[in-house]
Amino acid sequence: KTGLTSANGIATIPGQSPQRIIINAHADGYFQGGDDNASGLATLVGLAKYFAKQPQPKHTLMFVASGGHHGPGNGPAALVAAHPELKGNTLLVINLEHVAYSDIVRGKTRAVGNTGMTWETSVTEGAKAVGVTNQAPFLFDLWKQASRCFGVATYQEAGSVTPGDLGGYRAVGAPMTQMIQSGTFYHSSGDVYESVPAE
Repeated sequence: KTGLTSANGIATIPGQSPQRIIINAHADGYFQGGDDNASGLATLVGLAKYFAKQPQPKHTLMFVASGGHHGPGNGPAALVAAHPELKGNTLLVINLEHVAYSDIVRGKTRAVGNTGMTWETSVTEGAKAVGVTNQAPFLFDLWKQASRCFGVATYQEAGSVTPGDLGGYRAVGAPMTQMIQSGTFYHSSGDVYESVPAE
C-alpha cells in the first residue's frame, strides 16, 4: 500500500518535577503482531492505567504509542524533532518491545510428509536481551531483580545494545533501556495472540 501516514499517541501524567521518564511502545506490527508489538502496547496501556491511579509521581511520566516502526516514518525521531524540550529534560527512556512470546521448541512428532519435527510452544517464555545504554549498575540490578521476581528468562549477559524503537530517541541524550527478544515467528504470520502467554 502507498500513501500511508503514521502518528504517535501520547499520554502524560504530570509529576512533582517537570523532568520526565518516557515509556515507549510501537503501535504497529506485521500480520497479527501478537508479540511484536501488541504485547508491548498492552504493557504500555497497563502501566499508564496503573500510574494514573497512584499518588503524583516524582517525575513526569510520558507514555508514547509510537507509529511508523513497520511503516512510513519513525515515530520517536519525529517526536524528538517536534519537541526539542525533551532534550536535557528527560531522565530515562524505557522501551517496551517484543516483551511476551512463548518459547518455541522442536516437538517429538514428525511433521506431515516427514519434512522434520513439529514445532510446539513451550511452558516458558523466550529469553530476552537486556540493554542499558549507559550501563548503569543501578538499572542492571533492577532488571536482575525484576526478572527473578517475575520469573522472566533473560540472556546470561546484559549489555549496552538497544535495538528497535529506541534509535529514534538517541538525540534526547538520556539513558535508554529495554528487555527485548525476537522469537521463532518474529515478523511472520506465526506472531499470533495465542503465542503470547497471559502472564
